[in-house]
Amino acid sequence: MNICFYLSSFTRGGIARSASLVGNELAKDPKYHITALCHSSMGKKDIYETDFNITYLYDRRIPVSKAMLSDHYVKKIADYLRANEVDLLIVCDELFFPAAVIAGRKIHVLCWFHTSPYIDTDYRFQKFGRRFGFKKCDEIITITEKTKSILSEQYRRKKITCIYNPADEKLFSIKREYDPDTMSIIAVGRLSYPKNYPSMIRIAASLRNELPELRWHLYGEGDDRPELEALIKENHLEDVFVLKGQCTDLYERYNDYSAIVMTSRYEGFPMTLVEASACGLPMLSYDILTGPSEIIDDGENGFLCPESDEKYMKDKIIQLFSDRELRCKMSKNCRSTAQRLRCDNIITQWVDVINRYET
Repeated sequence: MNICFYLSSFTRGGIARSASLVGNELAKDPKYHITALCHSSMGKKDIYETDFNITYLYDRRIPVSKAMLSDHYVKKIADYLRANEVDLLIVCDELFFPAAVIAGRKIHVLCWFHTSPYIDTDYRFQKFGRRFGFKKCDEIITITEKTKSILSEQYRRKKITCIYNPADEKLFSIKREYDPDTMSIIAVGRLSYPKNYPSMIRIAASLRNELPELRWHLYGEGDDRPELEALIKENHLEDVFVLKGQCTDLYERYNDYSAIVMTSRYEGFPMTLVEASACGLPMLSYDILTGPSEIIDDGENGFLCPESDEKYMKDKIIQLFSDRELRCKMSKNCRSTAQRLRCDNIITQWVDVINRYET
């Protein structure tokens, strides 16, 4: 069976990470031939290892709307699907839902939905594209049960399946023990509006007196870097809150920290929490509409904080870093959480879905 993943690129992002993990696991089975079609590399190198062939439509930045209007975009996709005899197309980003379901009208198409169902203002026509894709595809794949429930009500589709994103098996081969005494926090993600890092910086500033030894390291790049640098300087946090940029050895770095904090405005199923839990890091996150609440068991492996309540999160950080025994208990529970998200468990669910479309 020829299966193709269709996404923006493998140069960054949680969607690409999830697609690479699922694709690599499926590629181990000789009855599946896996490929990937990507929109644009934008001149950057792939950062995720893949055991399958990747084809890019463009090597420059080009909006999907422009490509569809002026560059025979749908035909390019259809030609690729036909040339590679694709049987099943898994579309990994809702930006591409309309083009994919049109180009793949003669094959089976799954829409793999990675974001929050409550957000439809990330780009023009997002709501229309989502609705069009969900109506025309063979099945919707969600990454949280909450999203599945919401979409079932909104779109009245029977074929909606929830499959959590998997934890990379490489995380379980790292033998370093959890260190509860680093007095440091890690955060990971693109420096952009949805991640709400100004809130994190304000929390760090408010903790300066209570936990003066606490340090924060944020890994990631993005357009908001200048704004964040200015806010760090304004709060005199240059030695406390450090923007570490991109790195290629993030898995090895998790155990340099004693906890992970997330302040996102919205998420799908945040892979950074999955990765941190596999490394035994207690997790703190705002309890946003989808995502963290299906990873964090409040009070057991971390803390869920009321959305945007900076004082509450501050208090929970103080509680966590004032109680070494609590940190160790939560670390142990985190590793148990990650076990249920191991690739073997997740791929079994994917195979069940894919088998429905074998001819």
